[in-house]
Amino acid sequence: MAVVWKVLLCLIAATCSAQKSPTSYSASLIRYLSDQSSGIVDVWFLQLSNDPEQHELMEELLLSEELYDIPKRLISTRYASRLIERQPELLLIFGNYHAVTALRTLFAYVFFPNFKESVKIILFHQCSSRVEFARINSVFVMAKLFNVVYIRTDQLEVDYCLHYRDEFHGWHGEADFVDLFVDQTADLDGTVLHISFSFITLDGVFSRKKGVFNGRLLEWVFGTIEHVNGTCASFPDK
Repeated sequence: MAVVWKVLLCLIAATCSAQKSPTSYSASLIRYLSDQSSGIVDVWFLQLSNDPEQHELMEELLLSEELYDIPKRLISTRYASRLIERQPELLLIFGNYHAVTALRTLFAYVFFPNFKESVKIILFHQCSSRVEFARINSVFVMAKLFNVVYIRTDQLEVDYCLHYRDEFHGWHGEADFVDLFVDQTADLDGTVLHISFSFITLDGVFSRKKGVFNGRLLEWVFGTIEHVNGTCASFPDK
């Protein structure tokens, strides 16, 4: 029995030692995203606070040998809220988000630069409260940025939110990279979509009241929305 316990303890120790730190996991995730891209991946680093632990994490990622050949850009908070001409593929955000003022700062730096909606974002945090977590996520929802993965740095936790289903998915420890940055439009969970036409063509003719027929274009729209679990609401005439 003593031998069995020793074996179990060795296995547990080996498993614990095999777990990556938040820094090494984040570096591997960035490397994976870069390797999966067909082009050059520009990675932007945005630091929103002077928290020493967040600053140390950012420096470790900037100097990581695993990321040595990936273009990186360190964004100053002084200029981050201005309109940008060049878009990043991946935005890394480091900060402290416990205070309301910090959330306002975060909103200013993700909303006003007019980032494209497809940009991937990794936000590093140390929030233990789900209430705080939901507040942070609401900032990105208001900015219409949904490709966001949250990585907790004081203990490795990985989360993301399915916007249309209004639910969080999380892992205590490492998450498989393929499970992150999912296609948010693959399941709209019944979200209502309104359709209208700016002009009438034979392909788009339809009659909601009389139910005469749907044109080919409208049938294609219906089929696409149904495929992604969306709902059509009203069809105002134009």
